[in-house]
Amino acid sequence: MKFLDQRREIFNRECINRSCKGEKKDGATPLHYAVQVGALQTVKLLIKYRVDVNVADVDGWTPLHLAVQSRNRDITKILLVNGADQTRRTNGGKTPLDLSLCFGRDFNSYDLAKLLKLVPANRGV
Repeated sequence: MKFLDQRREIFNRECINRSCKGEKKDGATPLHYAVQVGALQTVKLLIKYRVDVNVADVDGWTPLHLAVQSRNRDITKILLVNGADQTRRTNGGKTPLDLSLCFGRDFNSYDLAKLLKLVPANRGV
């Protein structure tokens, strides 16, 4: 029974990581969508099921890029703690740190830039 449970978990994880990639032209996954709408609990649940936090859409945007763009510190921190790659570049060459600095001098931009510098790269769980 344990073997079947493990296979089911692997299957579910793969379905979550790829569920939208084959159906949507943007290549976004459920994690991308959860980050975009700021659904913190959904992000936590998807990470609990070990989705790939570094999966990129067709433009090279990872969930971390989206979290930083939306200035969502809580989701940014969760992604970083769970292994999000802060050095990954979009197809346009932007890192999450670049995006945080594009927003000017408001508090959230500074706070996100500081967070990106403080959390060790590829920390993982």
